[in-house]
Amino acid sequence: MKYIRLYPYSAQIAAERTRALAAEDALAAAVGSKASASSVTALGGRVDDVEDGLSGEVTRAQGAENALAGDIDAEAATRAGAVSALSADISDEVQRASDAEAALADSVAAEASIRADETAALAEQTAALDGRATGLEVRAYTAEQQADLDRDLIEGARYPVTYGRLALQADEKGLADLTLTAEGIDGRFARPGSQRTPVTFGRAPVMIDQDKASPLAVDAAGKFVLGAMTSEPTLRTPISNGILPTEQTPDGEVLRGQFDGVPYDPGAAAQAAADPAGETMFNCKQLAVFDVDPGTLWPTRRIVTLSQQGDFTPLGALSPGLMRVKGPDPDYPIGIIGWREQMLASTILYIIIKHGQSNAGGYDGASDGSSPNTKFTLVPSMPGQCLTFNNGPHPHQTAGGSGDVATPADPAGFTSFIDMKVGEREGQGLGAAEVFAMASGAKVLLINNSFSGSTFNALVRTSAGADAQPWTDIKAMVASAVSLAQAQGLTPIVAGFIWNQGESNDNDTKATYAARLGILRNSVDQLLTITGQTVPIPIVAAQPASTVDQDTGLVHPPALAISEWAAVQSNQAVALPLYWTSMDDVATVHHRAQGHRHIDELSGHLLWEFATSSQSRTPRMVSARRTGTLVTVTMSEVVTTDTKGVADPGNFGISYRDSTASRTVSAVKVDGNIITFRVSGATGAGEVVSIACHGAKKYPALANRDGMGRLYGLRSCIRSLRRYWSHTTGRPLFLWAQQQELNVSVSA
Repeated sequence: MKYIRLYPYSAQIAAERTRALAAEDALAAAVGSKASASSVTALGGRVDDVEDGLSGEVTRAQGAENALAGDIDAEAATRAGAVSALSADISDEVQRASDAEAALADSVAAEASIRADETAALAEQTAALDGRATGLEVRAYTAEQQADLDRDLIEGARYPVTYGRLALQADEKGLADLTLTAEGIDGRFARPGSQRTPVTFGRAPVMIDQDKASPLAVDAAGKFVLGAMTSEPTLRTPISNGILPTEQTPDGEVLRGQFDGVPYDPGAAAQAAADPAGETMFNCKQLAVFDVDPGTLWPTRRIVTLSQQGDFTPLGALSPGLMRVKGPDPDYPIGIIGWREQMLASTILYIIIKHGQSNAGGYDGASDGSSPNTKFTLVPSMPGQCLTFNNGPHPHQTAGGSGDVATPADPAGFTSFIDMKVGEREGQGLGAAEVFAMASGAKVLLINNSFSGSTFNALVRTSAGADAQPWTDIKAMVASAVSLAQAQGLTPIVAGFIWNQGESNDNDTKATYAARLGILRNSVDQLLTITGQTVPIPIVAAQPASTVDQDTGLVHPPALAISEWAAVQSNQAVALPLYWTSMDDVATVHHRAQGHRHIDELSGHLLWEFATSSQSRTPRMVSARRTGTLVTVTMSEVVTTDTKGVADPGNFGISYRDSTASRTVSAVKVDGNIITFRVSGATGAGEVVSIACHGAKKYPALANRDGMGRLYGLRSCIRSLRRYWSHTTGRPLFLWAQQQELNVSVSA
């Protein structure tokens, strides 16, 4: 508010009053001195004028004061209204804050009550577990290894086995709705009252009551109790849906049971198959399991082929189709093997062909390479489903046949089909045939026509351009298979071709061997006219893992040619590196029997991927660029580093060179499908980045021999996140980066 305009009127009024008083004094003096009447009159007029002016000023001053008072009153009223409204708002906010504070107090009290209940429950469970056994039978592996294995199991398990929580009960879809943890039973029931699933956890059986949705445990006194377990769970727990046990071992393991009154064999250690002499096959090379299909009386056969992997101890079932075993693999001592019901749901006869030199023919003997394998028993791996010719998987030289590459195979050796038997030789393709048979449900015929130490020309095409004798024999065998299949009402299809050769062509350049692979592609395509199929025949081309002459540390040119060639085959070929297999202390170009088994099984998975997805792949570099000292490599898929599966040769197996010399690599990082690293001293001319092309060192026992394999050879620690599983050893079958060189583009 402003009041300053009132002050000038007050001063003027005071001045006018002073002048009026002076005039009155003058008038009095004039009257007293008998002034003339005119003077008095004039003076009186002046006085009247002054008084009139004074009266007007007074009137104006009063008007201004009245207006000012009105303004003051209006402003005061406005301010009073605002204060009143603000007071009301403040009152409302205070009330809301009070309500929120009360609600928060209630919530805190409720949470504290819940926490107290949880703490009490945990204390009861902890007390119940205090007396449990602290060790497991056959604990021949560290806690760290077990943790790694449990993480690995997630993708491979057909039934849930995850992060230390053992699935006790599964619904009809195989999904767990009850699990066993270290604290006890956890989970909810998808179908309360419908489960009668027997489970065990060491000493005392635990069951789900059919009429109640409560987990029941048996204490040491034989009484049923509700709540936590009283001993640590073992890994010998048979899991199935709705199975009532009829026979158990002393520690509670179910051997036989019933499914709605029908005899049922849970499958794992229930009934060990016997060899022809009647000897049990536990702790041997092979285990065959028989059971009865739930709901029927038809017997089925589930096969576990342990084969050349050393002595295995079945530890028991995890769920139908999964069994944990203890084996000799130092890196994966406890594994999961799987089996499936033998199916013949197809009218197709799939044919898998394996060809090449000695590594395509496999290796005799036990897992360490020794021969013979005295514990091995010759039995069919999948009777009636996995087949060979009557003279064996390699009819040219099996059972007395000729081993001479130039001698024609005797047609009498491929006139009928017989069950494929697991012999002393691993690597002929048996593992691939088993994988394909289990996946497809069809019959699979294996043909192998490899010859040790042979060149490409001796195996496929002569230098004159004619088919080599082994290839002529392969075409004759395929033609015989077509006739035999059609006579049985089966449609023959060549499902895949596995090529493992290159050591005898290590004098080739990459370009020369790539041209040979083109000839191989054309030769394989010629088989289409024999079978009449229109589906292309995929090729799995193995990269030789040894060095050129075992004393140079140089990669085989055929290995590099295979990588480049397979990348441009329109999804009809894939390069398969072999440096990850078990061959680390054998001073030779050959793999161990165990390595051959894993190569075959992985080849079978890749061929099945071709059959279902029309493509298959292993990780490879697709581009590389250097900017300054930073090199960026783009991979074909997301990758990771794994120094457990393959020992680090330095920089995870990445090397670098230009046209002048090799260059130092440092600070390798992997992020998704991008690999970055630093390189020093590169000239900008002819720069090349390599994966799995360095790292070879001498064998400890043979200083003049370069090693091969995951510890000593040319190798890389880079692999895909994708994996398969060995159905015979439980070992994860990872997809490792191809042996490869790639030109680098350079920018400022």
